[in-house]
Amino acid sequence: MSESSPNKSERLINLTMALLATKRFLTKNQIFESVDGYEGFPETKERMFERDKTELRTLGLEIEVGNDDPLFDDEAGYRINPRNYSLNIGEMDSQDLSLLSLAANQWQNSLFSHNAQSALRKIEAIHGVVEREPLEVTFAHTEVSEVRFDEIWRATKDHREITFDYRSLTLTRRHVSPYALYLLRGRWYLVGLDQEKKELRQFKVSRIGSENLEVGRSFTPPSDFNLQEFLQGGSHQNELLTVEILVRKGRAQGVRALSPAREFDADWDLVQVENLSQSEIFELVAQASDSAKILSPKNLQESFHSWIASKRNG
Repeated sequence: MSESSPNKSERLINLTMALLATKRFLTKNQIFESVDGYEGFPETKERMFERDKTELRTLGLEIEVGNDDPLFDDEAGYRINPRNYSLNIGEMDSQDLSLLSLAANQWQNSLFSHNAQSALRKIEAIHGVVEREPLEVTFAHTEVSEVRFDEIWRATKDHREITFDYRSLTLTRRHVSPYALYLLRGRWYLVGLDQEKKELRQFKVSRIGSENLEVGRSFTPPSDFNLQEFLQGGSHQNELLTVEILVRKGRAQGVRALSPAREFDADWDLVQVENLSQSEIFELVAQASDSAKILSPKNLQESFHSWIASKRNG
């Protein structure tokens, strides 16, 4: 009977972590005791390990073979030198980064799974405390449950309509033909045709409710839709801005968390916020209700009032 792919994938990840975590060579028996997934008769474990070792090497992972005392002919051990564990991924476009971000989420989930942590604890018992360095690259989290994000991703890829609850100034039910998902400064956005408004809209994925999401019938997206052109057409909304926001004393903690506040007058403090898009600024101020207001630039203040009016009118 062939091995199930999920079990094998998790075992390969845990084996990689175990060989990376140890500073000394791990013998086969120590690996079998530390890494979850090696089960059955000794011959079965041997075959599984040899296949796993071959597969990791095929993926480009250099597994060192040796022992910790060259003066004694002890049983051979295995490890992966962290200095040899690197990737040259070159330049990537936005779609490559989006896919890599999804893969990184899956890696992080495996990294902190019960079995993975159990393997690290067992290695610590053999060779002492394991140094656990965080990933050097920060990837975006999917912001909704993995199952729901996968449904949104697949519906977009397969051209299936979706219906969901969307939290903005109010909670509304939206029926959308999804055209594309994209990643902007660590946040996921969905672009699609709002079936009720008959307009092309974008939605922040973190505001899509996970409970009542429904996938519906198939649709044919327009052949002339181009995500890059859509984003460039609304580039003023994605441009990073610096804005001064007045916040009431002791209020608007969401705004205050972004930058230190200084006193403006008896009732208000002033916060200068940098590197946010227009839409992010508007949502931030709107969430604070009457406890925050844009001071400058003036044109952004005027645009915010128009934006609020359009939201209230649906």
